[in-house]
Amino acid sequence: MNDAAILYFVPGPSSGIGLGDAWKRDIPEDRKARFEKAQHRERVAGPDGRGVLMSWQSKVLIDYEPKNQTWRKIGPQMWVGVRNDYSPVEFARPIDPRHPVTAYAVTMGDGKDWLVPVALADAPNFSMPWREARGEGGDIIREVPPPYKQVCDMAEDLWRHTSGDLEFEMEEDALREALATALAVHYEVDLEDCLALGLLTNESYQGIVAAILDYPSIAEIVSGKASGPPATVSGDPVLSDGTSQPSQT
Repeated sequence: MNDAAILYFVPGPSSGIGLGDAWKRDIPEDRKARFEKAQHRERVAGPDGRGVLMSWQSKVLIDYEPKNQTWRKIGPQMWVGVRNDYSPVEFARPIDPRHPVTAYAVTMGDGKDWLVPVALADAPNFSMPWREARGEGGDIIREVPPPYKQVCDMAEDLWRHTSGDLEFEMEEDALREALATALAVHYEVDLEDCLALGLLTNESYQGIVAAILDYPSIAEIVSGKASGPPATVSGDPVLSDGTSQPSQT
């Protein structure tokens, strides 16, 4: 087994009887579901004395190795640690080979390439599965089934709030959630993980939005809406069928 790429730590008693679920009380409410079935070790060394080390990743080793990890305090009673030599592949989510998803490789704030899906339904390279249905108004509409519906709805909202030069007019929290939702198509990450990994920067924001909206293609066919693809998206999109993965730099 490999060492966990990302770990969380909650300080706690260093001796005595088993902790049971008492340590979970120190996890923020909006994070508890994430750790409901997390692997964890009790009464072990961590960045703040002894306590509980945990990881939602499966089949990984959970150890505190400060020489190989970077730790940051993210709340009164929680720390996050990232293994310095991790690869995006370690977070990869299996993609149904029957429904390969077109994606761009975007360089994130960690300097590594991550796949970001084209999620705008009207984009030239959109490839997520859809089905036709009768809408409330009687017209025939295309519906995207779960688990892709959330990211496609988000892409539509992002399109409405993005100008031709990729200026975002969305509320910041909504924008962050949108970008994390897009990354979660290919990776087992949520917003807090993205922040811990340092993925979201001013440059990566541009690249992620450009990939979601398929700007490199739309720029060629839509006048006035897009002025051209930003430098943060390079190369042609790829069909990510579960075997095509980003580079491990």
